[in-house]
Amino acid sequence: MPDHLPSAYVLNMQYTGLGIARSLGPRGVPVIGLMGSPHQRGGHSRHCRARRCPAARHEPAQLLAYLLDLGAHLESRAVLFPTGDFDVLFIAEHQEVLKQYFAFPLPDRELVDTIQNKWTLHQKAQECGVPSPLTYSCGNPDTLQAAGREAGYPCILKPVYSYRWHQGNNWDVVGGRKAIKIGSPKELTDTYMRVRQADDTVLLQEFVPGDDSQIFVAGLYFGRHGDLQGGFTARKLAQYPPETGTGCLVEGTDNPEVMSLGTRLLQHVNYRGIAEVEFKRDTRDGSYKLIEINPRFWDQHRLGAACGVNLSYVAYRDLTGQPALPVHGQASGIYWVAARELIRHVGHGLRYRRALDLRMLWRLAVGKKEWALFAWDDPLPALLRS
Repeated sequence: MPDHLPSAYVLNMQYTGLGIARSLGPRGVPVIGLMGSPHQRGGHSRHCRARRCPAARHEPAQLLAYLLDLGAHLESRAVLFPTGDFDVLFIAEHQEVLKQYFAFPLPDRELVDTIQNKWTLHQKAQECGVPSPLTYSCGNPDTLQAAGREAGYPCILKPVYSYRWHQGNNWDVVGGRKAIKIGSPKELTDTYMRVRQADDTVLLQEFVPGDDSQIFVAGLYFGRHGDLQGGFTARKLAQYPPETGTGCLVEGTDNPEVMSLGTRLLQHVNYRGIAEVEFKRDTRDGSYKLIEINPRFWDQHRLGAACGVNLSYVAYRDLTGQPALPVHGQASGIYWVAARELIRHVGHGLRYRRALDLRMLWRLAVGKKEWALFAWDDPLPALLRS
């Protein structure tokens, strides 16, 4: 690795961090994986050097001290990549002091909050004409029942801020789910009385008809001057748990409408940095409705590089003051696969006698794949036990 290139520090080396290392390391970028836990397979990648450090979720003060000490010994300003919600919160909170040593692919703190707050994000989408589900912010059982009558059943109960359901023991309180599908007024009341222990205020949204294969994402990077420097679109074919889980089989597919909607929304809020904008196609009218925005790299971002749009490298060049790369179109029909979760998805379908799309599985078997863990030139993350 050439010493003259600024280093890239990656907070945590799970699927997302491993994808960043594999996107930057072969380009000659020195990548250092900062792991809050030793049980992270990405730390075994040949494309990074792994170090233990405090975790943003549990030891933010210690992590800040660690990074400031690290920064004080750097020869040049480095890039710091967050990979999880708590990493984003940490960097947003401490941007002013961290930016003397690091650049990061994030907007300012106020905009991070606007994006992570699902209620204000819904309002921003309405302002610029990007479709979103009927959404209600509710803080007590009465307003919740009124919202349920408006949204209809089934509907979706979710946190205003996703990270709040992950704090302390809240994840156990809410049943280990990032959103909950509700089928009746009684179930809505019972569920709310449980999840309010994690946060009094929740969102209730209409359920957008369609199975998991109707979920589309736009991965976008906006440079320091607000220009779109790269982007790709993809479609989830399977996620685990079904309906409210994380994508385990995702196909790169060129979708100009999803790209246009994601770009319009991010330009409306004057966005800078990396974003994953998620939509669900409403099978009633074919419209794409906004689900959420992740203001960070996400598990399947490496699919973009396989399709010809290496967003990690695009971000790195922008943050280190290098000229932007030419913007190219993307290839389609390439898959990102998390094998362990896909096996669980298939097992879930067999257990509950849900039909599996055999054509999809055949396309996967013969198609080009980007594995979440395994790579022929970097096999250890998949072969070694975490």
